[in-house]
Amino acid sequence: MNKLKNIFSNWFRVDTRVLAIFRIFLGVICFWDVWRRFYLIDVFYSSSGINLSSGTSFSYAPQYFSLLHSFKSSGVMTVFFIITMIASVSLLIGYRSKLSHFLTMVGILSIHNYRIILENGGDMAFNAFLVWSFFLPLGKSLSIDSLKNSLKSNKEKSPQDLNISKSTLSFDYYHLAYFAFLIQLCMVYTFNFINKTGGMWQDGTAVFHMYQLDTFLTPFGYWFASILNPTINYILTNSTNIIELASIVLIFFPLFNKWTRGMAFVILMSFHLMIGISVSIGLFSWTMMTALILLLQSSHIEFLKRLLSRFRQKEYVVFYDRDCGFCHFTARVLRRLDVFNKFTWADSSYKGKSPQGFVSMLENSIIVYDQNEDKYWTRHIAFSKIISSLPFGFLVGWILRIPGLEKIFGWVYDLISQNRTKISLLTGLPACGVPQPSVEGKSLEIRDSMLQKFKTKSLFVVSNLIAVVFLVGIINYSLTANDGIKERFGKKPKGIKAYSHDLSYALKRTILYPRMSQKWNMFSPTVMRTERWVAADIKFTDGTDTTLFVNSDDVYEKFHYSHFDYRDQFWRKFFGRLYKKSNKKYIGEFKRWLKRTKFFPEYRGRRPANV
Repeated sequence: MNKLKNIFSNWFRVDTRVLAIFRIFLGVICFWDVWRRFYLIDVFYSSSGINLSSGTSFSYAPQYFSLLHSFKSSGVMTVFFIITMIASVSLLIGYRSKLSHFLTMVGILSIHNYRIILENGGDMAFNAFLVWSFFLPLGKSLSIDSLKNSLKSNKEKSPQDLNISKSTLSFDYYHLAYFAFLIQLCMVYTFNFINKTGGMWQDGTAVFHMYQLDTFLTPFGYWFASILNPTINYILTNSTNIIELASIVLIFFPLFNKWTRGMAFVILMSFHLMIGISVSIGLFSWTMMTALILLLQSSHIEFLKRLLSRFRQKEYVVFYDRDCGFCHFTARVLRRLDVFNKFTWADSSYKGKSPQGFVSMLENSIIVYDQNEDKYWTRHIAFSKIISSLPFGFLVGWILRIPGLEKIFGWVYDLISQNRTKISLLTGLPACGVPQPSVEGKSLEIRDSMLQKFKTKSLFVVSNLIAVVFLVGIINYSLTANDGIKERFGKKPKGIKAYSHDLSYALKRTILYPRMSQKWNMFSPTVMRTERWVAADIKFTDGTDTTLFVNSDDVYEKFHYSHFDYRDQFWRKFFGRLYKKSNKKYIGEFKRWLKRTKFFPEYRGRRPANV
């Protein structure tokens, strides 16, 4: 039984350090997603933009969550976007991680769901991964939250305490939401494969047609299209099918999971990187690459840790003024960042090998000492050595040593050093000596601890139950939404609908409320062979004219990617979907907006007379 438990536990167990790395990249793409839409607030989102409201609603139509229906003015929309970006930065650094995650999730879901006409598969995947990861403790490691908790629970009082090796903590976390996250990841690939039923994927020409989509191509994609030959095209097309089909095996294979997950991580990362640099399809590739981080396991983190430690072989003795509360607090923080244990902390009482006259130097400066080479560094240069010895610290540590700038950093260091007593008092830290621990309120602490444990367990149970509902919902919805199932297997599953129409309907409404749509048909069943674009001829009241959205009349002779302006996901989706029967009602409003807007620099203060 224990063997079976160990085999399948990787389906539910995730390393909190992996969650932390995922959180950092999630914060980056959340910020990026809002930032790239920021210039479009007065185009698609505010009351100053194009009115894309349907004006009608049906009781049986799916309702999508969005707070933006309550906000109209450009100023309020701008504030909403800014708050969401601030929350994403807070999520990135792990400050109040759960609250930051909630605010970011609410903000991005509101923005995505407010204008469905602009979305692509990447937005739907983004929605799903934001919701699933909300169940997981993204801030438990490598975050400001975890740093604060560590400082609170381990109150070192001396350099000797800092040098005591802490017992190895468990980084394992079990939750059904992690299993659901993996299921969601596999469903993206599996149903994309199932839906690829068109002739292009069967005869091996799909990749060739993808590289003919001029409004999608990046400069790299255009170059790669020029060297694409039938052999490369055939290999890449069939490789896409094999990779998508094999993903579920590599991710969920119960044996040798460390190796199969590692293979899936490398192969799928390379797959999405190639797509991401070749075609402009929004954040789909980058969202998937971020989600793939959760395939990593503890063994992969330990391997990465060993690999990075090889670049930092030197060990140092760090001397500091332990009587200064601010200095000691700084040492405690640095001790927690020193994951490779390269520092030995010391004060004026240190009896080992040390720089000559170090006690007098400690009055004005920290000292970093290399005992093997008998060399030492002080002031900001010492801090540069410390930072450079931390994980990835070499990326920023050199800044403190830039000629010219290092004079400024030295002045700043001296200013802080001279006022460290005031800083200690101002921040509530001891200015001299260490405060005595309080023994009062122990019973109150025990009671609070019991209440906290009860609260934590209750939330854990409830969150798992909610995850079960969402997991059943996405599986049921996927089986009924993807048309490729019927074409490949002859019959489309009815899912729960076959047993209970009401339950199936309720589950679908639940999944669609945050827009966790499960119809995965990117470039399926075939790659599109028709691209649609808008060219708007504007005549101004002063008799001049211009053409928007294209920058060359040669576009009428040859459809070429370099001829288009505003060639991003949002304009392309808007133009491509404007022709649909259900959206043609927006064409008149679009033309009216082109007459009243001040968005385009091409107007140069002129007033449009006719569109």
